[in-house]
Amino acid sequence: KLRFNFNGGATIRLMKNLKYRFEFGVQYGQNKEKCFYGVNTSLVSYYGYQPIAYKKNSDSNSYRMANILTYSKRDFLPGNNLTAMIGEELNYSKSEYFTSQAKYFPKYIDAASALAMMNLGTADPIKTAEYAPVTLSSYFGRLNYDYKGKYLASATIRADGSSLFAPGNQWGYFPSAGLSWRISDENFMASEKRWLDNLKLRASLGEAGNNRIPIDAWKRTFS
Repeated sequence: KLRFNFNGGATIRLMKNLKYRFEFGVQYGQNKEKCFYGVNTSLVSYYGYQPIAYKKNSDSNSYRMANILTYSKRDFLPGNNLTAMIGEELNYSKSEYFTSQAKYFPKYIDAASALAMMNLGTADPIKTAEYAPVTLSSYFGRLNYDYKGKYLASATIRADGSSLFAPGNQWGYFPSAGLSWRISDENFMASEKRWLDNLKLRASLGEAGNNRIPIDAWKRTFS
């Protein structure tokens, strides 16, 4: 098994209150499986107790890229603070595999010989699959406001488009909003600071979604 991961990012301050961040990540995976079932395994009982061998090679690769702009302004009015963020993100992945299997090897062949000379068995049809690439494109924004860190409000919006869904139904929109009250900063909580230094009450409402469905699940297929 081979797996390679690389993730990196860079932040640039464009102005006093404005910064830009770029993030990039790439993954590559390769997996090779070799299996041998000898005369003493239960699986071969269906095949006259003659050995079975198979090989499977799979490859996968993916990348992620994001661009984010963040604007922060403290005390634009005394005690009032604001942070706004917008961004976009792209995720891409692709995988494929190849499987070769053979049955009815000579009874007392060893694993190394069977896997090296698959032609000594009766070959099954070779199975291959090259899955369609999966892409997820996202746009998002968030607005945070607080007054002296005590009273807080936030609002977010996210739009996700996934290639796993049918054309015309690939985009979803997910808003959310929340209000918070840092009770521990109130004057009436001053006597409790010895044992309680951060108590916050939060209420939020929003929508969420996911694209965890099989590739081409929306298509009608025939076999």
